[in-house]
Amino acid sequence: MFVSRVIELSKRASSALLGLALCAAALAACRQASAASISVSPTAVDLSADRRAVSLIVANPDIQAKIVQLKVFAWLQNGGDERLAPSDEVLAGPPVFMLQPLSTQVIRVGLKLPPQPGPERAFRLFVSEVPPAASRFSSITIAFRISLPVFVSAGNAVTPQISWSAARVDAAHLRISAYNAGNVHLAVRSLKILDGGAPSAAPLGQALSGYVLARSSKTWTVTLQRLPASGYLTLSLRTNQGASSVAVTLPGR
Repeated sequence: MFVSRVIELSKRASSALLGLALCAAALAACRQASAASISVSPTAVDLSADRRAVSLIVANPDIQAKIVQLKVFAWLQNGGDERLAPSDEVLAGPPVFMLQPLSTQVIRVGLKLPPQPGPERAFRLFVSEVPPAASRFSSITIAFRISLPVFVSAGNAVTPQISWSAARVDAAHLRISAYNAGNVHLAVRSLKILDGGAPSAAPLGQALSGYVLARSSKTWTVTLQRLPASGYLTLSLRTNQGASSVAVTLPGR
């Protein structure tokens, strides 16, 4: 039912865009320089064979109506390279809609087919404001885009299995790498790099965050605020798996 509904909405999206474009022209005439942005709740989506579709709420706190578009991409990760690829495995609808001032819209995100066996798959849902036609050629066009992670599990999820390492880039930078051999992602909410020889000291650089996807690797490059005093580091972590500390060696001292 969900898939057929989204496909039907997608077929009508082109004609809807034409009508919305006419509305956009009218909106452009009275649009004010409001910086109020749309918001989406919840901010992450988990899908599985037992939970093939979920509802989210898009809210418009602005006094101006907004045209909103939904797009989903496969999310691939390899070291420092993060790539988005077209995909129809996860559907979102309605694909285009008018969000009235000070109002909300329920959207649905779901699987086209049951998930295949294997590691968790990752996607990105983009919720974007479409600029009014009259302002697309203006140098002061402001449009908002929110990117939400979408994770699809085949039901065999375990815990992430992360291997951490560190390397010197140059005198002022370190590279922190994480490889995830597990079937599910790790959400790094805070990663602080401490001097292993002085764990009570201030972090060597700013706290980091990000995702390490299943069977993938992630790297961060850190600008040092001071030089480490020893040949090893302590990584102080807060993740979706809890808090932990990991000791890593720092070659080339």
